[in-house]
Formats: sequence, structure tokens, C-alpha cells
Amino acid sequence: VMLVACGLVACSAPTLVVPSPRPTTSAAPIEQPTRPSVHEPRAHYVPREPDVDVTGVEKPDEHPFSRFSGPITNVVPTRSTVRLGDAKIGMVDKGRRFIVDAGRVTALDDSRVEARLDGFVQVPDGLGGGFVFYESGHAYLAKAFDAPLIQFRQAFLFYVGPGLVLGRLPGGQSEVRALDGSLVPNAPAELAMLWTHRSGFAIAVGKNGRFFTNGPTSWKKLSIGSVVGVEEADDKLIVLDSKDVAYHVGRDGKPVRLKDSEGLADSMKMARNFRSLADLTGGAAPKVSELPPEGALLARGWVPTGRKDDEWFKVVEGQPTVIRTRSNSLRSIGPKFQDEACKAEGSTGEPLLLCMGSSSLQVLRIDLDSGRRWPELEFQPKVGIQNFGPLTGYHPRTLAVDTDCRGEAEGSYCVRGKDGKYTTFALPAVPEKRGIHYVFPGELMPASRSEQGAIWFWRASEGKRYTFEPAALTEVSAALGWDGETVAGKKQPKFIEAAVLLTRSGLRSFYIPTPFDPLPEPPVSYAVDWPLDGSGNVRLTRVTGLVAPIGAHALRIDGGKLYETNDGWITWYEVAPPPTGVPASFAQATCDYRGCLLGSWTRIGWERPATL
Repeated sequence: VMLVACGLVACSAPTLVVPSPRPTTSAAPIEQPTRPSVHEPRAHYVPREPDVDVTGVEKPDEHPFSRFSGPITNVVPTRSTVRLGDAKIGMVDKGRRFIVDAGRVTALDDSRVEARLDGFVQVPDGLGGGFVFYESGHAYLAKAFDAPLIQFRQAFLFYVGPGLVLGRLPGGQSEVRALDGSLVPNAPAELAMLWTHRSGFAIAVGKNGRFFTNGPTSWKKLSIGSVVGVEEADDKLIVLDSKDVAYHVGRDGKPVRLKDSEGLADSMKMARNFRSLADLTGGAAPKVSELPPEGALLARGWVPTGRKDDEWFKVVEGQPTVIRTRSNSLRSIGPKFQDEACKAEGSTGEPLLLCMGSSSLQVLRIDLDSGRRWPELEFQPKVGIQNFGPLTGYHPRTLAVDTDCRGEAEGSYCVRGKDGKYTTFALPAVPEKRGIHYVFPGELMPASRSEQGAIWFWRASEGKRYTFEPAALTEVSAALGWDGETVAGKKQPKFIEAAVLLTRSGLRSFYIPTPFDPLPEPPVSYAVDWPLDGSGNVRLTRVTGLVAPIGAHALRIDGGKLYETNDGWITWYEVAPPPTGVPASFAQATCDYRGCLLGSWTRIGWERPATL
């Protein structure tokens, strides 16, 4: 297995079942609740709920991935669904618009679209309402989601303002159109950026100065120096110039210089950093009183309980909460956490709580009926915790803490076994500098590559080392592009490791084309088996199509059909695609043990439970 991006070479292979070693540290809970009979929710599709309520568009940014800008929400405009009513959702999928109403899917007329739609932004009512749809180099205006599309002239960047859309054209030119598609004749020439207040006014920057506007035909020049940043604050915009002088600009368009400009400049820069972080982490937690739509469960971190197909749980604002999606019931279980930051986790086959307090780390079992909790692991770590939680991409998924089970020693892992007990695995003292650690219940398998190109595993449970010589890796190295520069980390690999399985005979690792390189023709992925029987016979399996892997499961697009595997790419079953058809690609697909996010759809569960 090889992670060249980190300067590492790692390996994976088929699955191995061994007794868990005797734990050096265990905390057997008292009066443990009966473990539920666990199964994963059966696979079904629901329209994907937006992760954030996007009511506007991104801040100005010259990045090529940002085609729309304006300071409305600071969210990159890749929105593909919008709720239009209690049971009605607008959707952009496979390059065109759909309406999903009470489960019925209707395709809209997009014959005017030159290529394929990538997404849209919703224009706030204060800015005139409606939608701006986009595809590469073009924007389309529509008063309603299902209204006819009006094409905007080709541009490389778009900004939405009060009743208008600003397009940046090649050669430094710009064009301003009203939301009905008509050209705005008296707008300043060569505008570069637009910062908008959602209530209906904006500040524009162009070659000939700074301007204020509260509508397509209303433009007023502002006496402000070069603008380097704008933030929305209540009913005003705060404008910062290159000398860290700040101004308030309100609906009247009059700039008022602020006294504490230097402190405000620092706070604005900090606020931008924090807001970006909040966007990446999903922003504020939903209120317990709000039952999340089924299409938002995976994206918002809800975990299936394993007791019923429609039952999920999560810690919401410190309160463990269970919901039933089909009966629309929500209930809190047990007392609220006060000091700890706790997260629900269910990948180990039973509901767990992972809690990080100010001075302690805890893993708790929880009874989802009574709310009672039992500590499985608790200690006060004396070293920094690099990893605390389940390792994604590995199967069986397990809980691992990047210290020993007393929280004292570096260079060790504390691993949760299938029996709920914890074992300390000390990392081997080896001369090789490059390596990666595969962590499974009852196992820890560090892997590394020698200077001669051999790859080896050291199996902690039995203390054995398994070596695969360069001659046995010729086919693997050629297929995956493991040349000297890639191994040394001097260039990106052609394929990246996407998952690792512990099988009955060794390790199996999976490689998919790196998203930073063009797809090969035809797309192909590889499984590499590293048998731990001493034979050293490495096996390479070729899988055509596009693959979205996670542990023993994966989805695959091949030949216009969708397939699922539950045994680590050994067997593939054709499965039903989303209601709008087989996805064109897996460009934005993410999967975990709960299911997958596929463009505009959420696929909850898997057709079959994992067999490894």
C-alpha cells in the first residue's frame, strides 16, 4: 500500500480473523445493557437536503472553482437541491433540473442549456428573488426554480447583487444584467467585484473607483480608498481599505469612518477565518426541537442505532437524541452533557459516545431506551491525542486512540476489540523511516518500504514480519506508478489508496485514480492482496469503472450501470440507481458505513451487510 503524498509506502491485503490478544488495559462496564441485534438500514434514496441554508452566494474570489461571488453566505456555490415546499424539492442532477414532489420526479425543460448545469444559487428576496443556475462559463436566470431559463453572456466569474448579476468577461470587461436578463445600460464599466448586503444594497469595485448601488439602475461613486475586504454587519456593510481604515456603509450609501479601525481590521480577518471553519464543519448544530429531514441525516452526522431501519441517534447541543424518521418522533435520552464535547458513534456495531472533556477522554456505552451510560474507557491523557475515534476507510472499522490505554506512552495505539475491551499495541522499533499503520480490532499492522523497494508488514498480535520483495511487486508498481520519484514523494501518485481490509488470509488494499489527474481511459481501479501466509505472492485485481469505496462496501459505475459490493470488490451486484438515473460520475460522492452522498441524492444504507 502506498501513500506517496505523505512520503510513505503502505500495503494492504485480504482479511484475517484471529483471536484478540489479551488486553493490557480494560474497563469492564457494570450492568451492561443487552446488545441489540445489529443490521444496517436497507439502501434507499432520498433527495439530499442542503447541508447549509444557502440563501446567497460566495464572497469575491478569483479562484477558478468559484464562479459566483458576493458576501451573502461565504458558502461555495455547489448547491444542487432546494426545498420548495413541505414535500417539494428542486434539484440539479446529471446536468439538468428536476422537481421531486412527494417522491415523484419530473424533468424540466433545459433545452436552452448549452452544456450541463453544475448548480445554482438562490437569490434572497431582498435582492429580487429567483435563481441563478450555472454551467461552465455561462449563467442562466430564472424567477422561479421551474421557470424558463434566460441565458447570460459567457463569463468566467459571476456576482449576484440587488436585482442584478455582474459577469466578469474575458479581457477585464464586465457586464451587468437585471434578473429578467435585460442589459443594464448605465452600470459602471469594467467592474471587478461586488459585495452585497442581503437586504438589497451593494458595493462594487471597478477600474474607475468604488460604487454603491441599491438596484440595477442606481449607481453612486464612493469616496473610499482601495477595498480589501467587506463584511455584513446587521443593517450595514463594514468596508476595510488597504490601510486598515474601516467604514460603515448603510442603505443611504454614505460611508462613515469608524474610530477603532485597526482593532476592527484584526477582528474582521479573524471572523473570516472562523466563518470559513464553521462552513467546513457544518456551522451551528441544529436545535433539538427540529427533526432533520431524512436526506440530511448522513451529512449532519446522525448514526443508525442498528435496532430499526429508520432509527438514528446523535448528540445535539450536548443532549443525546434518538429520532424515528418514519413516525417523525424525536426524544432526548438521559441527562445533558455539561462540560464534555461528546459525539455519537455506531461503527463498532453498537451505540457509543466519544467524549473529550477538559482533562479526560471517555468512551461510553449508552442504553438508547433509558439513556443510562457505562464507561468503557476513561483516562487523563498525559500526551497529545493525535487520533481519537473510528478509522474510516478500514474494515472492520474500529475505535483507536493514538496513545497506550493509560494515556501515557507515545508510539502506541489503544485499540478497541470486537469484545468491547481495549488493548495497547506498541509500535515496533524499526530502522525504516517511511511507513503507515493499519489498525483493526485486535490487530495493528505497521507497513513500510525499505531502501531496496521491498514492502513489509509487522503484525503486532503475533510479532511476525512479512516481506514482499521488489521482484514480486513489478506488476503492482507498474500499474500504480510506483516509480522512484513517486516513492520519494517528489511527485503525486497516479492512484491513491482508498480503503484497506483485514481478510481471512492477509490484507487487501484498494487504489482509485487520484482526483488531481485526468481519469484513465477507461477508468480503472485496483485491489492489491498481500497474503500473510509467508508465500510473498502479491496479487493484483483490476476493476473497471468509477468506484466510491468504503471498507468492505463500495459503489461502482461501469457501462451505464450501478453496482454494489459487500465483500471487498470480490463480488459485484447490480443495484438500482437514484430516481434520476445512474450518476455521470462520483466527483462529489462520499460513502461511509451508513450509506453514500451521491450528488443530489442521499443513499441511506447498503443492499447487503458487509461479509468480511
